[in-house]
Amino acid sequence: MRAIALCLLAAAACHSEATRVPPAPSGSAAPGPGSATAVAAPVTAAPMHAAAAPTPAGPTGSIAPPGTVGTCRANPPKVAGVDDGHQPVANAACPTPMEMSRGNGLDSVKDPPVSPSITPGWDLDATRDYACAYACAAPGSKAYLLGWSIEEDDRPLRNHHAAYLIEHASTEGPPKWTIVIMYRHSWNQWWNIITSMHSPTHAVIDAPRRPTVAETEQVLAENGWRYAADGGFKLLAAHMVDEAWSIALGGPPTQRFPKGVEP
Repeated sequence: MRAIALCLLAAAACHSEATRVPPAPSGSAAPGPGSATAVAAPVTAAPMHAAAAPTPAGPTGSIAPPGTVGTCRANPPKVAGVDDGHQPVANAACPTPMEMSRGNGLDSVKDPPVSPSITPGWDLDATRDYACAYACAAPGSKAYLLGWSIEEDDRPLRNHHAAYLIEHASTEGPPKWTIVIMYRHSWNQWWNIITSMHSPTHAVIDAPRRPTVAETEQVLAENGWRYAADGGFKLLAAHMVDEAWSIALGGPPTQRFPKGVEP
């Protein structure tokens, strides 16, 4: 998309509030996995060594569930029920993240029951389009759904959460990987990212090389990804997509949702 090309020519301005993970000094130890529940404040993203050895490919025969691994699209189709200003192609202009935060989450929509499953009942192609847009990823970049969850409180208010790893296309220049953490209220068809000038966490985190499993888990834990609901919410269904982790990072995640929530 032309907007993505313009964004890539001015990379320093792209997502001015997003954390950019610098390469760590040579020889420093790789961080271990972070906490799977609370997010400490203040926090910083996990350092990643630019000169680390390449991550091995996923196990032979690994096949990711349908929709969890795909390619960023140049001209994604419109998402039904979403106005033009909130479509993925609009986000691909790389706006200030705060411009895409909207909605107070209160609505009279009655959500259907959900149960544990491998993939959620969402339009995963559209979900991927939003993740690619927030990462300012060029067409042909690879997007991996790392995990998802659905939670609800007693209002009832239901929220969806999704975490992606984006492997940017080589046409973009130097190697880059981006972790994108998104959420939406269940009655929205578009995806938001949580961001604030007062927040110690970030929803878009860049790295100059492919992160390890441990580094990815630490970045998720430090930037708002939760394996247990809090604040009066209850987890209804969730799953960490082992196959996507193995294909993208060389191994499955070590952090899981509680038994009975994951299938």
